[in-house]
Amino acid sequence: MKKLIYILLGLFALVSCIDDQSDLGGDAISRLSFVNPLDSVYVGEKMHVFTLNAPDIVQENEDKPLFYEWQVDHEVKSTSNVLTYECTTCGTFLCRLKVYNEDGAIFKTFNLKVPYPYEDGIVVLSLHDGKSMVSFKNIEGGDRVFEKGVYRLNNPGVTLGNAPRSILYNAKSNYIYIATEEPLKIAKVEANSMEILNMINCPEPRVERLLPNGESTITFLGGGRIADMNCQGEDFLNNFQQGITNAMMGGMFPDAYLANQAIISYSYSGTSYLVFDTRDKLFLAPGDWGMVMPVYDELEAVSVLGMLNSKNDGEGLIIMKDVANQMKVVYVNAKNSVLKSVWPETKGKIVEKRVFPTSMKKSILYYSKGNEIFRYNFESDGNFPSSSDYTVGEDGDVIKGMVLDPQEKNLYVALDAAGNQEYKGCVYCYDVATKSLKWKERGVAGEIVQMIYKEQKQTN
Repeated sequence: MKKLIYILLGLFALVSCIDDQSDLGGDAISRLSFVNPLDSVYVGEKMHVFTLNAPDIVQENEDKPLFYEWQVDHEVKSTSNVLTYECTTCGTFLCRLKVYNEDGAIFKTFNLKVPYPYEDGIVVLSLHDGKSMVSFKNIEGGDRVFEKGVYRLNNPGVTLGNAPRSILYNAKSNYIYIATEEPLKIAKVEANSMEILNMINCPEPRVERLLPNGESTITFLGGGRIADMNCQGEDFLNNFQQGITNAMMGGMFPDAYLANQAIISYSYSGTSYLVFDTRDKLFLAPGDWGMVMPVYDELEAVSVLGMLNSKNDGEGLIIMKDVANQMKVVYVNAKNSVLKSVWPETKGKIVEKRVFPTSMKKSILYYSKGNEIFRYNFESDGNFPSSSDYTVGEDGDVIKGMVLDPQEKNLYVALDAAGNQEYKGCVYCYDVATKSLKWKERGVAGEIVQMIYKEQKQTN
């Protein structure tokens, strides 16, 4: 029996050594491959037809009939070797090319981006010919220029108030809010298209300033009052205002008239405010038991030129004039009402008509005088600069706005040109690291009220 088993194992081994050259009667498989791959992203233009040729195909053994299938946003749009797709809507669309023969298929995915008209860019609110005007410059691509009147262009018949006041971009919702008066109108605009979504029914008779308050709230200042609006439901709260003026809620300052300035610190535990009452010459902030109390009495402020958030949560700067007519820069922690530092500005460079932005990455305050810009490190123990870092534009031009991009690589400066030209508004862009001029564009707006930076929200 064992001998039989050994004989059978030998036969199996002999058979396994035989080289089988047959193809079982079938043709060799003709596998496919791309000669040149497609790019990962292609750019189309809204209301235009996008075309893309399939790359050349190599078949391994034999050229067999090829078939094509192009998908855009998971729908088959073409079955030829050329994709033709009409870009009727903006956005980024996942695309897939499938090429196959009778033996198999290969695939390639890519994105088709149809840009919105207004993505990353600079938005300028100005007064032109007695009316509010919005100008926009898309900063993607070096050949882009400002487009004037983008609100009017995209919203025919839906007018703003004649007196422009403030503009704010909410990145989370991707909305732009435009506050105008005469009459009071607050427009909520889709930021990528500049098309109006609705006019907000504001309970206050005046709105002169819009400030961000966390990711989902906007603070309205105007007519000496303050109110918060939730961006999702557009409902208003005025608890802090009531805490200032309403005796039934403990308000001890019934005649308070708030400046259009505030330092707002938002956290999950609550929102802290620091405001200035121009009538009683008091800084006010939330105290114990929901009361609003005066803080920083020792500053003896007469007026505030600026109240600005800085890089650390709760901290900010007050630029003020005191009873001795002295300009001062005050470093505070508004969240717990701590006065950190006070520096008198003795160089005479901080003046009433000025612009103040702060860095959100460094301890730097920018301030303007005429068409010059100064930089002050507010952790430098009061060493104010004697000379400016930038001289912008031409003699007689006046800086009206400054804004840093979120990465703080570029400083954008808005100014009104000297003279009586129709479009006074100009914008200059500087490299922050080298302070060199990157580009400038004059005559892009009317008399500038405010400039903001709009960064397209990224989605996964």
